[in-house]
This record gives sequence, structure tokens and C-alpha cells, in this order.
Amino acid sequence: MNYIRNAWEKVPVMRVFIPFLVGILLAFKYPYIPVSLGISCAICTLLLSWIINKIKTTYSYRLRYFQGVFICISVISASYLLTISNKQILFKNHFSKIAGENSILVLKVKETAEEKEKTFKMVCKVIAVEDSGDINPSMGKLLTYIRKDSTAERIKFGDILVCQNKSTLVDEPKNPGQFNFKHYLSNKQIYQQAFLDSSNWNYTGDNKGFKVLSFIYDLRVQIVQLLETNIKGKDGSSIATALLVGYKAELSDELKKSFASTGAMHVLAVSGLHVGIIFIVFNFLFKGLLKKRRWKWLYLVLNLVLLWTYAVITGLSPSVLRACSMFSFVIIGKHWRRLPNIYSSLITSALFILIINPYLVTQVGFQLSYAAVFGIVFFQPRFYSIISMKKLWLTDKIWVLITVSLAAQLTTFPLAIHYFSMFPVYFMLSNLLVIPAASIIIYLGFAYLLFEAFGLSFISKYLVVALDYIIGLLNKGIILIRDLPNGLIEEIQLSSEMMILIYFIIFSLALFIINKQKIYFYISLASILLLVSFFTFWNISNRTNQRVVIYSIPNSTLIGFFDGKSVAFLGDSAILNNYELRRYNTFRDLWRHGCKTENVVDIPIGSSYNSHHLFIDRYFIQFMNEKMILYNGAKKYESPEKVDCNKLLIYGDRYIDFELLSSAFSAENIILDQSLNYRKIRALVSQCEKRKWKYIDLKNSGALVIE
Repeated sequence: MNYIRNAWEKVPVMRVFIPFLVGILLAFKYPYIPVSLGISCAICTLLLSWIINKIKTTYSYRLRYFQGVFICISVISASYLLTISNKQILFKNHFSKIAGENSILVLKVKETAEEKEKTFKMVCKVIAVEDSGDINPSMGKLLTYIRKDSTAERIKFGDILVCQNKSTLVDEPKNPGQFNFKHYLSNKQIYQQAFLDSSNWNYTGDNKGFKVLSFIYDLRVQIVQLLETNIKGKDGSSIATALLVGYKAELSDELKKSFASTGAMHVLAVSGLHVGIIFIVFNFLFKGLLKKRRWKWLYLVLNLVLLWTYAVITGLSPSVLRACSMFSFVIIGKHWRRLPNIYSSLITSALFILIINPYLVTQVGFQLSYAAVFGIVFFQPRFYSIISMKKLWLTDKIWVLITVSLAAQLTTFPLAIHYFSMFPVYFMLSNLLVIPAASIIIYLGFAYLLFEAFGLSFISKYLVVALDYIIGLLNKGIILIRDLPNGLIEEIQLSSEMMILIYFIIFSLALFIINKQKIYFYISLASILLLVSFFTFWNISNRTNQRVVIYSIPNSTLIGFFDGKSVAFLGDSAILNNYELRRYNTFRDLWRHGCKTENVVDIPIGSSYNSHHLFIDRYFIQFMNEKMILYNGAKKYESPEKVDCNKLLIYGDRYIDFELLSSAFSAENIILDQSLNYRKIRALVSQCEKRKWKYIDLKNSGALVIE
């Protein structure tokens, strides 16, 4: 354990960062602990540590451990309070608590609007609520969708809008395993959304945005328009805007899929690579200022201002915040001639970012960015030293790229599998292509923008041709790697517990190889045994999994029959033939139960099917002891006796004869499918309540899971 003890001493900021992170996680888990208790705890522990520090006796040395514990508790309490103070929904003046149905909301646009197919999407801050003539200052964020028109196109950062209160709560995921958009937005302090057409809002023409930020956002829009105009092809221009300014709205789904499946998606997200290149350029341009002592302050200020200006232009993503924070500490350290330890810079930057916004720790980009950099710092020098390639410049640079890619992948793959359920096999090959290509594109792109800004079009026109050519080569190379056989391992499920155990295995084995201390080997062995136990338990539970899921998918009917690791889907042709819709709504549910999509049996409604536990005769279904009937109003039932069933699923767009329904069936529950239109659902709900039938509306309740 000497290695960890030495690291603890060499990176003292860890003593603050770990309890700070614990406090944030406690606030996520227990957000309703009284604030007064947290304040009292912080004050008392700080007071006790101060008292221990002032004791001038032989016992003071023995009590130093208690002093450390008290300081840790005070840091935990402080970070807990900081996290709670950032949770806007808890405040009394949050607009959701004071706005009624007839209220008027005064909005301030917080970011550049993102253009969708039919709407403009933007995040707005609710600054006031008007109700019955009274204007009350308010707070809170609102995810706003405004239908496209000539007025909506004028909206920009800082504009003040007035609208009717059309806000609604963000929906919970309707189907098991589906992406939780509500939870994702809540970590950004967004709890409600609003869809506005031209009659629901007014453009005031007033702008309250910070002028410097407004200028930067306008500059970003101009750069995007310039690149889209001069780069050939939509894919080429979208890659250029993503690489240079972090604008990814125009990236097609096919392009995203190609980069993701080859392990190159990180290049399209502005990250440390981009910020590092910008830092090198600025350092080259201003290094002359370092020759005179009185100009060193100007060098410091210019580098910091331009670095953070670029961060704002690219959207202040977690990876950019991390990179800019680290480079800022390096610049400041060089100015004071105190270069910090790389681990200290990494952890200090994380602490700095989390103090500003503790909820950033929940973002995948934040976690992947720090995991990748830590892997590069810790593993890359050790991988690089295995083989010496310094005799030839080219082979040395290739070996550097390989070791960097391998080190970053080693510390990010558990997170990537946990969140995205896939692993790109040819990640090393794609990184050998995309990292040099991306570097060239960034250099060429900023040179082009610089010459264009100074009106030197006789130079910029050649640069844009070269830029377009390199982007084309990059895109073709990515497609070539994507099409290689068995290039992507998909449908991998990794729970949080399994992911943490894999990290324990990676680092304990690494420390054992480095230090040859048996304790690390025992930790890795215990982690492996726990991982095998978790996997075995998960595998056994999946093999005994028997359930029915009636999914809640708009305008579609889909029922899943889970029997161990085999699944049969009964549905209409619209959903059975729509791969992307099924992927979004059902695939994660399959993967987390160990089911492969290639083994799923598709059964169109109206077909017959018979397996070990599942029997389907057109509209009559029996799975285990569960009897179900599908009814769309078309079939005439003339049986002298009622047909008994557990569930009666009403679907489709045909007329429903309630008298026939009542005389033909006896069901424990009536299920109202999402394929029914709004009016029919209202009529069915009215009839069910009138006849005192038990019913479940999938549109409101979400998918029905029958274990």
C-alpha cells in the first residue's frame, strides 16, 4: 500500500476532493436532509478541528487523526450544501410552484437555439411569472420548443420572450430499460418543458444577454454558416463544424453511427485534443511576450481569455471545461514558476468544475473525459517504455498514438459499455486515422477562419479546398473501418456494480505489476471472484425470467413474451419493420436480461404461433398461466358463453361495439393500447368507468409488465 500512501502525500488535493465527492453523492441520494443540520455539522466539525489545532500538549499529535476526520466531515457537509443549493426545484420561487394554468411566463433565452425539423429547441430561464396582473420574480429552467416561423428564426441568446404557461412535466420513460430523459434533464436542473406555436408566445425584441457572451455566440453562428456555405456536402460541413466549434446539430444519424461504431466519436466532441491544439497555437503567437518581464502578465491574460472564449464558443462541454481548467493551471503555474503535478492539475480541475456545478459529475462526457486523461497519464508512459521506437521518427509517433489510444481505452471501456452497451473492436486502427486527420483539420480550419476574417480570400480559398479534401478522406476512412467484419461488439450489458469491479481489477493488477505487493493481487483476485459471482447471479436470474411486457409505443402495438433468454415479439407491421423505433423502446430491456436481438422471434398480429410456453391462435394468446385476447372491433364473436381472459387488449382504429364487448368477454383488466387515437381512448375510459371495468391506459401509465 506504499504506492497509494505516496500518491496521497504527493497529491494533497485528494484529501479534499474525495470527501467533496462523497458530499455530492450523498446529496443525490438523500436530497431532503435538513439544511440546518448540514450547516450545524460543518460549523461544529470545523470548530473541533480548530480546537485540536490550538491544543499545545503532548495529546495534540495523537489527536491529529481526529482533526483530519473532522475536516473531512466539514468538507462533506459543505459539498452537500453546495449541491442542494444548485437544485433549483427545491426553492420556493421556482416557477413550477407559483405559476398557474393562466399565468404568463417571462423567459430569457440561455443558449443559441437548435434547429429541429419543425421547431427551434432552446433552454430558457424563467425570470418572472405574471398572474392576475401581479409580477413575481422567479427562477428555474424550461426546455422550450417553438414552432418554426419567421419570428422564431430571429431568436438568439439573451432575448426576452413572453409566453402562456404551457409547461408540463417531462415524462418518465414509458418502457422498461428505456433512456431516462427526465433524469438526464433533472441533472441539468430542467424539470419541465413547453411546446409553443405562434399564438402562445411573443417576441419582445428586448435582449438582456451579457454582451460579451452574445458576441461569442453570434461569432459561433457566423463560423457555422461560413463553414456550411464553403465546405462541400452536408457530411463534410457537419464534420467541420463539430470539430472546430463543437456544433453537432447537423450531424446525421448515419454519420454518428459510423464514428461511434469505430470508436472515433470522441473526435467529433470538442475535447482535450482540440483545446491542446488551440493552446499550442496561442502559445506560439504570444511567446514573444515572455521575453520582457513587464509583458508576462499580458501573455497570461491573453492566453486565459482566448482559451475560455474558445470554450464558450464550443458550448462549455465537460471535456472542454476539464481541458481548459487544466491548461489554465499550467499557464498560471508557468507564470509563477511553479509547475503543478499532473495528477494535482487533473484533480484540481475536477474540483474547480464541481464547485461551479456539482451536477456535472453525472454527465457521461465528464466521466469519460477524466477517465481517459487519467488512463493516458497513468498507463501511457508505462506502455510506451515497453518498446523503444525512437530511432525512426514516424514509427515513434505511431507508437505514441497506439499507446495513447490503448491507455485511454483501458480506462474508458467499462464506462462506455455501461452507458452505450457496445465496444468497437478496431478502435486502435480508427484512432491512428482520426487523431492525425482531426489535428490537420483543426489547424487548417482555424487558419482558414483567420485568413477569411482578415479578408485574405486569395489564401483562404486554397485552405478550404485542402480542408474539404482532408475531411473527405477522413469520412471515407471511417466508413472503410466501419465496414470491416466483426468490427463492433454490441448488446453488452454491464451493471454499475460490475463496472466498478472491473476498475478495481484493472488498477489493482496494474499496481501489483508495478510494485509486486501481494495486497494488490489479493484485491484483484477478490474483485474477479465478486465479478464472476455477480455475472453468475445475473445469468441465472435471466434464465428464469418469464414475463409479458405490453409496450407503450405511440401509434403502435407491441407485446414481448420473455421466456428465459428467448423473446417473442407480437406486433403490427409498423413497429416490426421499424428497427430504430424498436431499438429505442425495447432493446435495452432485452440486453439487460441477456437477450440478443438476433434471437428475437417476430410474430405479426393475426398470425398463429406455438412454442414451449407460448400459444397464439390469431387473437387468442396464452403464455404460461396468462390468457390474453386482442380486440380491435373487427371480429364478430357469437359464442353462447363469455370468453374469460386475464387481459383484454383493445387496439387499432376500428369502431368498438361496447355491447358486443360486454357480452363476448369477461376480463380481469382491459388494456387500452397506444395505437388507439385520443378520442377513442377518452370514449373507452368513459365506458370503462361507467361500467366499472378495471382498465389500464398505456399512454398515461406506460408499459405493463406482467411477471
